Amino acid sequence: MPTSSQPKPLKFRSWKGIGLIFLFFTAVLLLLFLQSPLGRVDSVRVQGNHWITEGEVRKQLSIGEGSSFFGWSADDVEDGLTTLPTIKDVDVQKEYPGVVQVHIREHDHVASWQSGGNVYPVLGNGLIIHQESEQAQHTLLLKEWRQEQVKKIGQALTQLSPDLRKHLVTISPYPNEVYDDGIEMTTVYDHKVFMRLAELDRFTNYEFFRDKPAGKLYILDSIWFVPDAKTASSSD
Repeated sequence: MPTSSQPKPLKFRSWKGIGLIFLFFTAVLLLLFLQSPLGRVDSVRVQGNHWITEGEVRKQLSIGEGSSFFGWSADDVEDGLTTLPTIKDVDVQKEYPGVVQVHIREHDHVASWQSGGNVYPVLGNGLIIHQESEQAQHTLLLKEWRQEQVKKIGQALTQLSPDLRKHLVTISPYPNEVYDDGIEMTTVYDHKVFMRLAELDRFTNYEFFRDKPAGKLYILDSIWFVPDAKTASSSD
């Protein structure tokens, strides 16, 4: 009897071969795309830097114009930039095609250090910026401190809000027999404030004495205010 002819199904090997060819051409196309200008960094834009130059930022970057747009992690770039001493935080964003945005947040400028007739900015991590700055002439001044002491003061000042720091004019050592970290601070309201550096966060109490006449405020084991002799006699 004649047998009916049935179309033979494609063998598994045929499908496998087609799949391999497809993957091969996909890989080739992907490679060509990555090597093309569309797969490259065309522009790196640095924003928010003040104390550090753009050149220093770019030197620390692991990518630049012409680098692969896809072959790196934004988190890794951010980690590398935060090792720079002035940088507190950084946000790196990719914007296709080809643009990398680097948004830098530096440590706050909390004070300035007077040394040898010069005034240098001090950041919130205690870093001294050894460069002249007009801005340094108009901030809280650290007087009579050694360089190795400045870092601790800068870090302590971050406990105060910018509004509270605006009340202060100078901070100097306040040597006494009881505390080895005593400080004397002058304010824009003609007050002298005596306290410990380790308890600088207690300076929030100054808000209750800001409108007092000229005098001395002690924020130590207890808190008390002493008006100046001239102020006290004039009020009698």
